[in-house]
Amino acid sequence: MLTDVLVKSLARSTVGGEVIDTTERLFGVFQQGIKQLDIGAEAITFIRNGVIHLWAILEKEAELDTKLDITGVFTDIYNSSPGKYDFLILTRSEYQRRSSVVVGK
Repeated sequence: MLTDVLVKSLARSTVGGEVIDTTERLFGVFQQGIKQLDIGAEAITFIRNGVIHLWAILEKEAELDTKLDITGVFTDIYNSSPGKYDFLILTRSEYQRRSSVVVGK
C-alpha cells in the first residue's frame, strides 16, 4: 500500500529515534481513530519537510457530521501532541491529484 511505503521511507529519513517513535504512534492513533468511525474512510499518514501529514480520504464529499467526527480524531491528536501538522479531509479524486505531487510523479 502506498501509505505504508510513504510512512516507512519517510519516517526512516526523520532524524532521531524519539521523533520516529512518536510519529509512528501518532500515525497509529490517527489510523485507528478513522477506522473506528466506520465511515469507509482511509487514513493516509506521512512526513514531508518536517510536517506530519494526517489525511482522511473519502470516496465522495462528506456530510458535516462526518467531517466533524474526523476532525475530532485529529483534534485529540493535536491536543495530546502539538506540532506541525497538515490535516486534510479529501475525496479520493482530490487525493489522487495531491499524491502524485507527494511521491514526485
